[in-house]
Amino acid sequence: RLGRPKNEITREVDEMLDRFRITHLKDRKPLTLSGGEQQRVAIARSIIVNPEILLMDEPFSALDPVSRDDFVSDMKRVQKEEDLTIVQVSHSRDEVYALADRIAVIIDGSLESEGDVAEVFDRPATIKTARFTGIENMFPATVVSKENGVALIDISGSGITAVTDSEPGDKVMACIRGTDITILKRDEIESSARNNFDGKVKEIHFNGPVARIGVDCGFYIEAIVTDRSVKE
Repeated sequence: RLGRPKNEITREVDEMLDRFRITHLKDRKPLTLSGGEQQRVAIARSIIVNPEILLMDEPFSALDPVSRDDFVSDMKRVQKEEDLTIVQVSHSRDEVYALADRIAVIIDGSLESEGDVAEVFDRPATIKTARFTGIENMFPATVVSKENGVALIDISGSGITAVTDSEPGDKVMACIRGTDITILKRDEIESSARNNFDGKVKEIHFNGPVARIGVDCGFYIEAIVTDRSVKE
């Protein structure tokens, strides 16, 4: 890029500063920047040279939650605008959901699973992958019967129905995300859900806008619901 007009360079720099919301840092010295500010500047500098591939290792780790959410949104927008391929190392499931098209799960140096995000998170191929992707409820189970792809699965004497490739007699691990569970009081309208169980709430843990509810329904299961639904 040697020999380019100064005004052209200045214009591109100003546009990049604006895209990453760091115009206010334009005249600051590097040593006066916080860790999060340094990360934003470093990524902006990497993108302004129009790379074909951008490699990032935990790029949002030094940012506070609000700044991280803003920066993830900025990166998603820039990724689409620039048609940029990004290879990113991350331990944050939120970042993966927000930015990734495909994911590779590496555990203890070995490739455990690979595929598009929905495939890896919603249909984990291995127990390690299920744990790594944060599935709260995992139960050793047995396929009892199957018809038209829908199986009856025994979990500690309780039966649930699920779509599976497994066959009757197979030992499986039933994986249920807490966010896929709905909790209703006995006197509330009956649910249309295929799997319904009577249970007793054993514990409630609030975590910001959500709550984790432990329920004993013959087997212990953890549901994740909004804190408002609990208080109501």
